[in-house]
Amino acid sequence: MSAKVAVVFAVLALSASGETVAEDFYTCVPGVTGSAGVLLPRGDIDVEVGSSPFSISCHLNPENKYYRDGHRSDRLGIYANEAYERNNQRQLKSRIVNSTTIEAMYNPAEISVDIVKCKIDLREDGLKGICLSSIVVHSISTYSELQLCCGVQFF
Repeated sequence: MSAKVAVVFAVLALSASGETVAEDFYTCVPGVTGSAGVLLPRGDIDVEVGSSPFSISCHLNPENKYYRDGHRSDRLGIYANEAYERNNQRQLKSRIVNSTTIEAMYNPAEISVDIVKCKIDLREDGLKGICLSSIVVHSISTYSELQLCCGVQFF
């Protein structure tokens, strides 16, 4: 009898820890639970102009209402706009990876500060934000000068 209790306890413990791991993965902002999804890589990105293009992915949390209501990755989009140009966003070309994930490539070809957002198209309710981050594309000299001269800290 005690072996059965131990097995049930082990299964419950593993199940609970699995939910924590899933929630941690889909956390957009540390310390804020219940995220609709996450944009990877997490956080603000600092990259030198002319660096190789890199992947950005958006993951819809399958425990979130959007997914439970039947929305899938074909409704997701990754958008970028200059930090001070809210009305001039462009959608990055993306590909569907699976039912919860899309992936796009970001090319740091020009010096900029872009706000990158993952959004879901709820059609009748329009676009809703899932997660966002910023990408600072700089030259080494410009970045160093801003830090030394003006005390600018991007992160």
